[in-house]
Amino acid sequence: MTDGFRIKGIKAISSDSKEFIRQFSSGKSFRAVIGVSLSFSRPHNFLDRYLTFFEKLKSSPSSPHHFVTNPRIIFKSSDLSHYFGENQLYSILGVFMEEVISHDDIIVNFVYSSFKTPSGKCQKSMEISKCRWIPFKGSLLNVFEFLNKLASYYSYIPTWKVISSANIKGSTCFIDAFSPGAPYTNAWLQLIRSNNNIRIYPSGDSVNPFISAADLVLRYIELHMLRNNIFFDIVKIKSSLNTSNLRVYHAGTKDLIELIPHPIKTENLSYKDIPAYEYYSRPIILVVAENSIKKESAILRKSPYYQYLLHYAYLMDASLKMVSFDDVGDRALISGDGNRDVFLVSTGPVSNKIVHHLVYDLGFDFDHLSLQDLSHRLREGIK
Repeated sequence: MTDGFRIKGIKAISSDSKEFIRQFSSGKSFRAVIGVSLSFSRPHNFLDRYLTFFEKLKSSPSSPHHFVTNPRIIFKSSDLSHYFGENQLYSILGVFMEEVISHDDIIVNFVYSSFKTPSGKCQKSMEISKCRWIPFKGSLLNVFEFLNKLASYYSYIPTWKVISSANIKGSTCFIDAFSPGAPYTNAWLQLIRSNNNIRIYPSGDSVNPFISAADLVLRYIELHMLRNNIFFDIVKIKSSLNTSNLRVYHAGTKDLIELIPHPIKTENLSYKDIPAYEYYSRPIILVVAENSIKKESAILRKSPYYQYLLHYAYLMDASLKMVSFDDVGDRALISGDGNRDVFLVSTGPVSNKIVHHLVYDLGFDFDHLSLQDLSHRLREGIK
């Protein structure tokens, strides 16, 4: 653990987020959205520590065989929970904090959003911060309804909060992809105008070590709060974690105007969705599924061959996502200009035909390969 914590010259920032729900014995519950944004002054030093940590974990005699033999080196917290179980997860993450994160070249920024509910309905003359009902695309939502919406695009909020608070410029921002249909907000507009390089990664916490680290740190903080019965008290969080490079931010009622949908000035002054695909890190690997069995995507992501694909995405510093031909962004990626940095991966006979049709019948300029062939190539290379 470092003392006298100092950091200058932020070169990279990463963020991830999740919902936080706490049940009480009274039957009531508390909800918030939480996130972590990590700020790096020496990204290469961090990356060395990150890779060394997982190499050591894989070489440990106590590590389960199916974790050791997994070709990946980038993991998210739910992966570790799957391999080691919840009881071991907390201790593993604690070691990760000590060996990888608690150094003087990283700032851990913990950001959370929760809102009070003043009595009475919102009147036109009232400030948004005093409203019980929160405006959202022409509707009025209660706090829980708004938190559900906010959670779907919260992954960039921690980075926005840190950049806007510290006036950071010239950094590369690695952000885990948020849900389709995320609305423009003042926070998003400020972020993309902040003179920082915004790079969104679908499957970010499985292919990008910076986003993975944000996910792991966030899960550790959440488990620590639950295990030690710590509520959202900034002083207690800081003192309990005993991490000198930790900062805590509350993006709450005072920030509400920045977090709600912001109308875009057009002829109709309408609410529009963020074209997140325009910020996807290139190259982009698009996985074409068979769509022949129920819950195929969940099964596919757990398959042995898919692990090689995730590792390949890390090696290529690529985005990776499952194609949905109903999604506007995915259609734009396939049919738009710049196909040369879009890579198609088929997963079976049906998707092979789809890829063949796109490339040979329609003339799109894609590199393409089957999931099975890719895994064979990588296995030979790893051996």
